[in-house]
Amino acid sequence: MTEAVAAAVAVAGRAMQFRLLLILAFVAFLAPDAKAQDEVAPDTVTAEDYRIYSGSGEPLAWEDLVQRVGDAQVILVGENHNDPVAHHMEVAILQAALMMEDRPAAGSMEMFTTDVQSVVDEYLAGYITERHFRSESRPWQNYETDYRPFVEAARAAERPVIAANAPRRYVNRVSRLGPDSLTELPESAKQWLAPLPYAFASEAYKAEWDALMAEAMAGMPAPDSASGGNHGMGMGNALYSQSLWDATMAYSIARYLLDNPEDRVVHIVGSFHVKNGTGIPEHIEAYRPGTRQLIIVVEPVDDPTAFGEEHAGLGD
Repeated sequence: MTEAVAAAVAVAGRAMQFRLLLILAFVAFLAPDAKAQDEVAPDTVTAEDYRIYSGSGEPLAWEDLVQRVGDAQVILVGENHNDPVAHHMEVAILQAALMMEDRPAAGSMEMFTTDVQSVVDEYLAGYITERHFRSESRPWQNYETDYRPFVEAARAAERPVIAANAPRRYVNRVSRLGPDSLTELPESAKQWLAPLPYAFASEAYKAEWDALMAEAMAGMPAPDSASGGNHGMGMGNALYSQSLWDATMAYSIARYLLDNPEDRVVHIVGSFHVKNGTGIPEHIEAYRPGTRQLIIVVEPVDDPTAFGEEHAGLGD
């Protein structure tokens, strides 16, 4: 991170005691097709459903957040994939960026993979219908309720959306056979990934991953770690797979900015990929040193009017 700017967003949803938003990209790792939260739609969210804080706990107004968005070139918004308040905030942040006159803005999404970029481009340009776009681009199960507004906001402004994530078939190959197995792929496949060999998790990111895995596996039988080395809680190649996602999303953003150096990018992603400044932010810094990044984390809390110590340092 090159600039310590911005805000963690604490939010309280309304239906089914969904008291906040948040987090973990681990949700993305296990359930990328998560269904939308019942009974709450992003377009019904109001200012009563969230509060905005700096990473140190200072209360901020929406205008403060917008100003910090304007100070950055890459805005990373960490979400819980079935959280309607997060999805509302993402669209609002993108729309704010689209209205800024200093830089053109583009959207970027974990929810589409690099190999469907041409389909996304064709839809945004009006060459194909939305029906064909959705049948060809493999959208997540909750696209209609949760991610369509983000895409449509970019489309209405005639601005791009980056399909940033690594195709799952190659992530699965890493899970089964390890990262070195990617070198066996033809060049036609490698074009959809970060340049090989991609960087693995930093020690800080690995520690966060190990803590997450320890919590997830508490009380479960010890897993077999014989199939993928020891880079992360005996979970085989799982962390290598996570790092392929991180590296490819970061590279997709960096490559876009190489071609469009005056633009600003708003990227939406599961929180674990970004919330501590590890994962994607580290890879962006490696691919494009000095990029001004802003991390916004939408975090679930019991009371959004109180900033808990456990949230200190999340995001900027």
